[in-house]
Amino acid sequence: MASDRSAAMTTQSTSGTLQLRVQQAQLDYLGAFGRPALGLWGNTPRLLPTLYEKLADRAPNLSDYRIEGDATAPATQGILVQFGSRGNLRFTFERIEARAFDLTPDGLKFFEGVIRDIQTWLRESVPQSGFRSHLLSYSSHSLLPEGTSSSDYLRRLSTIALRDLGANRGSGIVYHADLPDKHWRLQYTVDHSLAIEHGLYLQFALLAFAGDAEIGELRIGAETLFDTALRQTGLSIEGRQ
Repeated sequence: MASDRSAAMTTQSTSGTLQLRVQQAQLDYLGAFGRPALGLWGNTPRLLPTLYEKLADRAPNLSDYRIEGDATAPATQGILVQFGSRGNLRFTFERIEARAFDLTPDGLKFFEGVIRDIQTWLRESVPQSGFRSHLLSYSSHSLLPEGTSSSDYLRRLSTIALRDLGANRGSGIVYHADLPDKHWRLQYTVDHSLAIEHGLYLQFALLAFAGDAEIGELRIGAETLFDTALRQTGLSIEGRQ
């Protein structure tokens, strides 16, 4: 993360802690394979029954499953699984993607369980493919405390101002960091929300280059680092301990 000096400068740039009220949020996961899972391509008719078997307790209706792509173009083929309002999962021959909208403890447990089951199945079915990387990304649009706008906050957070380009509304930050011992790369973004007037947009992404990383480990690590980033930019999230 930031050096001690950078952290101190960031902390001083925000007076007090602003508590955010999240209005929209989602958690995204992308697991990229080291090699395309072509060992499953010739067995495409079995993919849907296999996914259904793995996920039937969470997506019990056949209408929850949709086959996508062009049969003559392997890179476009995939299966999308819908979990109602909780989120979805997409399997392709190059990666798996999942999106969660329910970020309650039960929702996160559900999200982790889906990814863990699919990871286990893929590692057993096509061990020659394996995972090259895992990306976990949280994003949200939030309201600031009454009387504070995103411009008020961002003008304190970042002092950059470009002359002759009009009135400064406050500029966001995109902070990049590496954790070489874990083979993790981080990106923390704070900016104006385009979805909520005067609101704040946050994104925190963790990219792990360790193919054997488990989703639970990644989520816990990302949460810890996200809390650090919030604290050092003078923010907190309502209801988050």
